[in-house]
Amino acid sequence: MRRHDGCGQPGSGATHHWLFECSRWLSDRLGARLVETPGGHVPQLTHAAELVDLLRPMVRSLARTTG
Repeated sequence: MRRHDGCGQPGSGATHHWLFECSRWLSDRLGARLVETPGGHVPQLTHAAELVDLLRPMVRSLARTTG
């Protein structure tokens, strides 16, 4: 699950924001780890390299389980 803190900066502490609370609730029910991504609404444009570094191991893990 992706956490977006509402201000575009990871770790800013907006864990009281309702979108974060919904993400946490859903990740708990699915047994998924909640992951904080760099950047704001478009991290693929503003923090592309960091986002790729974060996603690459997840995609490899999925490829091993489905392929």
